[in-house]
Amino acid sequence: MPFLNPPDVLPEAMRFITRVLLARGEPIPEEELLRLVAPLGLVEALAVGSLDLALVSLPGPPPPGVTVRALATALLVLVVPAHHRLAGCSSVTVAELEAEQFVDFPVGYGNRAVVDRAFDSASVHRHVVLEVTDVATGADFVRHGLGIAILPRFVVSETPDLSVLTIAGADLSWPMAVATSSARSPSAAARVMLQLFEEHVSGTGVAGGRG
Repeated sequence: MPFLNPPDVLPEAMRFITRVLLARGEPIPEEELLRLVAPLGLVEALAVGSLDLALVSLPGPPPPGVTVRALATALLVLVVPAHHRLAGCSSVTVAELEAEQFVDFPVGYGNRAVVDRAFDSASVHRHVVLEVTDVATGADFVRHGLGIAILPRFVVSETPDLSVLTIAGADLSWPMAVATSSARSPSAAARVMLQLFEEHVSGTGVAGGRG
């Protein structure tokens, strides 16, 4: 199962955690609580008890034994080089992208799952020619004409060499959530963090947990 790599993929996650910790104003209990940069498989680690809490991206229902609480959602948009045939458009459909070559994240990443699901729902084949693990590299590959990409809107902007388009008629919402095991009680440290997450989410109007 995928884990958002905050420094590269979703820096807002790091800012969110920083705001939550600063709002507390006191140390959390001295236990291993969460890993901000970690390999794939965090959901499995939660299930077997080797991890208390993780930031994840899980498009669709959560797997058995895991409870997730929604934190934020990012919109994924199409990014093309300035010389591309679609560069002058404001939006496109999935069907218009069938012949394109894509730069994307590897299978197993949450944003890749969102995009794959959108294309599968439209019965459109997608040709991924390059895989990257950070947004900056993906945007740079697009800039140099090596493919087009579907990336988080908040980390890409319209520049002289890049054009940003929305994709009409497709669900490209990329969720971020905090996940815990539903089979055991969270540790003291995890309870502190979950309470702070809940307070922050309630204050920003983000939907609550599902699991």
